Amino acid sequence: WLLASRPLGDFNPTWEQMSWYTDAWNERFGLVGRLPIVQAMKDLLPVVRPELRRGTASLTAKIVRGDNRQPLANIPVVLESTTTGSSAFRRRIPATTDGAGRISLERVAADSYRLLLFDTVLGEVRLADNARAHLDLTAQIGQRSTLAGKVTDPTGAIQPGLPVSLHQTNPARLVAQTTVSAAGSYRFSDLTAGIYTLRVAPGTEQASERRAIDIDGWEDETQDIAVPQAAKVYYQVTSKKLLLPQETGNENKIWGQVLDTDGTPIDGKTVRMRWTGAAADTEFPTVKSGQSPFKPRGYFEFLHTPGVFMVDVIDPEHESAVADNLVTADMPNRSRPITYDITFQLVSTARPAARSAIAGRVPGGPLNGAVTLSGGGGEPKVLRLDQQRTFRFDALSAGVYQISLEGVGVIAEDLTLNGVDAASLEFPMLGQISGRVLPAKIGEKVTLTCAEYSIRKQAVTGADGVYRFAGLPADSYTLTLEGSALPSQKVTSDGRSAGDGPIFDREQGERSILSGRITTHEDQPAAKLIVFLRAPGSRIAETQTDGEGRYRFADLGAGSYSLEVMGAGIVAAAIRLDGVADVERTVRLPAPATAAPPQPLPTPISGTPVTPARPLRHYLLLDNNDPALTGQRLALAQEYIQRTKVAVGFDGETVTKAGRVTIIGPVAPQVIQALAAARIPVQRVSGDLNRIRQELEALS
Repeated sequence: WLLASRPLGDFNPTWEQMSWYTDAWNERFGLVGRLPIVQAMKDLLPVVRPELRRGTASLTAKIVRGDNRQPLANIPVVLESTTTGSSAFRRRIPATTDGAGRISLERVAADSYRLLLFDTVLGEVRLADNARAHLDLTAQIGQRSTLAGKVTDPTGAIQPGLPVSLHQTNPARLVAQTTVSAAGSYRFSDLTAGIYTLRVAPGTEQASERRAIDIDGWEDETQDIAVPQAAKVYYQVTSKKLLLPQETGNENKIWGQVLDTDGTPIDGKTVRMRWTGAAADTEFPTVKSGQSPFKPRGYFEFLHTPGVFMVDVIDPEHESAVADNLVTADMPNRSRPITYDITFQLVSTARPAARSAIAGRVPGGPLNGAVTLSGGGGEPKVLRLDQQRTFRFDALSAGVYQISLEGVGVIAEDLTLNGVDAASLEFPMLGQISGRVLPAKIGEKVTLTCAEYSIRKQAVTGADGVYRFAGLPADSYTLTLEGSALPSQKVTSDGRSAGDGPIFDREQGERSILSGRITTHEDQPAAKLIVFLRAPGSRIAETQTDGEGRYRFADLGAGSYSLEVMGAGIVAAAIRLDGVADVERTVRLPAPATAAPPQPLPTPISGTPVTPARPLRHYLLLDNNDPALTGQRLALAQEYIQRTKVAVGFDGETVTKAGRVTIIGPVAPQVIQALAAARIPVQRVSGDLNRIRQELEALS
């Protein structure tokens, strides 16, 4: 009754009261104690049939995939109660999602539940009597993919009985094994997301593999694979010789020998002679090899008449090539007697003995580190790095291989061997990365990880706050300060030398000040210049020099910076800050190029424009009385500034050091008078913003 009830979804929490444990069973069947099948059934959780549920609550849910947010259709799930205690049992209510990834359960008893997919908890809910609950759930990891396909040889013939194994790449492990069915197919089910390798007939002449099979855990994958033909032994014609007349013994014969794979003569093999133009029912003559006591072992011979003949070996165990086109008449420049000497030898199509090798060197690698060789259709092989950090795999057959190093991952892949030649590789692990943690103290932990390799290391700072990592291959690494909200930092190692790592400042790391003085090429203060501070790729701050040409940028983090002066470009590069110490940098502007005679001005001040030699070639003067309007004018002038490389500022005194001046907006009368007195050419741009834009486009 119990055996029948469980598949139907029935249950009974009082199994202990049933007659499975009475002495009647012992007496009738000679049993002692409990039946194992009963205990096994007790260990299974009961499943409640819908018609037996007596609850009043209901639950609906919608389940989507985490990778693409698509609904999980037609997937079995289980709602399981979480009640515990000696007098309670766990209800298990099975369900299957519909095409939209939804389930709907009615008449559910009041209790606490969890919804399971592949025995993984998707969500939890507490249902009271008459409650109506809904769950929107996301399944992050699938494990229902199927990998299947056919295994054939190059002719398309199926290959039943060959062993097939499925391996996961990272971490490397054997997932499952099977054999090719009588229909020539294989199948692996319930696979989780990952990268897999499929191997067929490893270690045999039919060994083949398919690598980098990407399984997402949800969809099915088909991989048909062709393997080399199975090795076979057959009779090959290794020699066919028309003898010279003096070698024939004045006889018209076809003779020869039958040899085994080692070249030893074989007696008792049937050899047949046929000829062209024979009738369909012709019984061709045959002889047994090695039957004459006066001839060598394995010897056979036929007498022939004029014609064209063919000879082969008849063996139920092995096929035979045919020695054909044995012409015995009408041969140019040759008359009878004609005799042929033919040798048949058993040969195998099996792959030659494995003689390839892979030798490697890992400078800086871990002593006794495990080196794993996989691929080539065989089982993985493992060696240890010796004192010189070298390894060597010998006796390798033709195939494609990859090398993995313990604690690192795959260090070489797609190593193709032909079964004869050797391959070598070097994988240096001499890279070093060092940096600091501020404020300096002993015991700070910095973690290093790598995306390409499975490398994870941790360094502990000394009293100086310095951390160091060694034994690194060439790659990009991510460094993280443990127990800190500071962002992780990227750094690259070439695998052969020492490099600088980032500085982690627990006090935010933005305390450096970059300041200094900008002068003209004549060491005069360059006042009122607009100065930009640049980090790699962008401007991050700007300021204006004071009357002494001084500038200042504060609250700067660790990194590399550049200074840019509007109209002059980058004037100082690769200024390295550690986020703590202050740096002062004085910049001397280059001498301006000799100015060409200026074009006639739209509104000359007085007299004839002249161009005396001055520190600044060209100066753009802006009015600074209305900051908002000045900002708009400066934005309009950006294209003009880039095109003319003009220096930009607000100082009415600096303009007198320029070869020529362009003025946007109103300026003090004394500035105009000073420019006129210095006989400096002036261009005036005024009007509304649209007029200013148009005039700047027309100016050179």
